[in-house]
Amino acid sequence: TLSIAPGEFVGILGPSGAGKTTLLTTLAGATRPDQGRVLLDETPLDSAGAMFRNAIGYVPQDDILHPELTVEASLDYIARLRLSPDLDRSRRADIVGGAIATLGLEQVQRTPIHQLSGGQRKRVSIGSELLVRPSLLLLDEPTSGLDPSTEDRLMHHFRALAHNGTTVIITTHVLYNLNLLDKVAFLSQGKLVFFGTPAEALVFFGSNGQPLRQPTRIFDLLTGEGSPTGSKGTPAANQEQIAAGYANLYSGSAFIQEHVQRRLSTAAHAQTDQAGPCPPRGPGRSLRALGQWVTNRAQRVSLAESFRSWGVLSRRHLQIRSHSLQRLLLFLLIPVVLGLATLTQPFRGITSDEVVRAQHTAIRESVSRGGTLMEVALKQLLSPAGSHDPRSAAELLYSLRHEGIANLPVPMSVLVMIVLTAVFSGTLIACLEISTERSIYRRERMSHLRIGPYLASKLPFCMAMTGLQCLVFVAICWFHPILPLSALPSVWLAMVSVAWC
Repeated sequence: TLSIAPGEFVGILGPSGAGKTTLLTTLAGATRPDQGRVLLDETPLDSAGAMFRNAIGYVPQDDILHPELTVEASLDYIARLRLSPDLDRSRRADIVGGAIATLGLEQVQRTPIHQLSGGQRKRVSIGSELLVRPSLLLLDEPTSGLDPSTEDRLMHHFRALAHNGTTVIITTHVLYNLNLLDKVAFLSQGKLVFFGTPAEALVFFGSNGQPLRQPTRIFDLLTGEGSPTGSKGTPAANQEQIAAGYANLYSGSAFIQEHVQRRLSTAAHAQTDQAGPCPPRGPGRSLRALGQWVTNRAQRVSLAESFRSWGVLSRRHLQIRSHSLQRLLLFLLIPVVLGLATLTQPFRGITSDEVVRAQHTAIRESVSRGGTLMEVALKQLLSPAGSHDPRSAAELLYSLRHEGIANLPVPMSVLVMIVLTAVFSGTLIACLEISTERSIYRRERMSHLRIGPYLASKLPFCMAMTGLQCLVFVAICWFHPILPLSALPSVWLAMVSVAWC
């Protein structure tokens, strides 16, 4: 149980695997807890997420930006999606420019994001959240992988945001900037072992009435490496015992009374009193989940809002792909390679009329030598209808020898390549254009972006590109002199239909 006041700068610290990211995503509303509640202004976050969608900013550890876009274009598209549609272009540009100026990115605002340094990319991620001016900003390891100078500048920037009224909560391993934090929450093995000011943390983890001199010693104590019996390979069971010991010590200390219990509102106290074991998984819980899903589905976004989101996302996707020349060349190279491989198959071609007549004549002459008895015997042998088959024995022999799948002018292997090329083109482009944006979609989903407009925004590019890939494949195949050019439109339409499916 924590109590964080408006305008506080709070750090969530602990060894690897302590549960810092899990706690942060739960506070942000990205993860729904099985037990307990997150209250924002005394309102449960899980049941009123739409009301707080622009009040909460969340920056995960990994970059959630499209690297092909410039800084200015990236922030502009985010502003179009998250800000009110009533804003005109000039007002939206002012907000984007203000965020760029606040983060000191004026010199690189027209630079593609993939050309920025790690610190600059992190500031762009933060800027995407500052566009809606959230009252609560949560950041997961915002200084990870940055040089000490950049880390220090970012931490001071967060401190300035908190000073201006934004509540900032971060997970971090950086301990030499603890003096910038108002509160620190130390986790270990999924347990809260301390919550209070940084100075009080040094006192709490000290020994013999003496505070710790180095904050890094706290990590040693929590992992068991700072104890006389500890070793570098402390078993997880021992770390569980250490975490439980510090959690019990904290629950009976004056720190929890001062920083948690006294600051909890009446609603928060009520939630704490009602806390109990996780509800059992069963039909009752499933029905409640189904009821919640139906309720959420009932709160649909208007059709106009969905079309507006689709338009913004489609323009963004087309602009991204227009700058990805290597990927476009890859998409066009694939049907070229498959088409050339198809041309290596042996083509029989369409048999000429003179050859057909000669084959018919040869078979008729062979059958006629046997007379009527040969005619009847062959029909009974070769036809399911026997002697009642209206066709002659010569016609039956010709169809068996010179017709059917084995005698197609275009071999079956070519037909298989046509189908597989269409299937491969449609599947590959779906994997590359949709599956690779999971982290970006999850963040935009928190801003209540619907999955329908998001998936539909991929269709213009995907459908156009697969249509072009099928056209390139068919055009290369029909360079072969035996293949009929008149069949190109119908084969292309069939391939496009398969690829789109």
